[in-house]
Amino acid sequence: SDDILPDVILVYMSANDMNGGSPLDESFAKIIANGSKREEIDAWFSETVGRREREGGAEKGKTFLSYDAVYALSMMDMKKKYPDAEFYCLTLQETNHPNTLKRPERFDNMNKTIRTLAEYFGATVVDLANDEITWQNCHAYAGDMHSLHPTAAGHEIMAENIVRAMYNK
Repeated sequence: SDDILPDVILVYMSANDMNGGSPLDESFAKIIANGSKREEIDAWFSETVGRREREGGAEKGKTFLSYDAVYALSMMDMKKKYPDAEFYCLTLQETNHPNTLKRPERFDNMNKTIRTLAEYFGATVVDLANDEITWQNCHAYAGDMHSLHPTAAGHEIMAENIVRAMYNK
């Protein structure tokens, strides 16, 4: 609804991208590897926005295949729609999903993307990749086979991390 004006927005998206294999943008990965210089991110993001405008939107499987571009565009759109809200971007937490276990560097790179774009858009990072929930104990905090969907215990840990980030801000 257009009349809702949130004070706080929690951005927690990426688990399905991680485990579903959404590709990462190689040029953005190089920016992160080189130290995430603002001007490099500006140039990459300007091209990303331009691509969306030239192609008339973002259509899954057609326009944007990279996780990084969709995350960045989502942040831009939310910041435009809710300029007065405080944004908190939650990193991925470990799961025992086979794609996460087989590709730990992908997990790390996706969290680097979240941290980099959170900083770029002036959001606070809520770091869920903090050894509280690990691939070894994740089954105790989730209600499905690959620990993607938190139970009440999993949500409690997430809430504690969110409150800690808000308090520290």
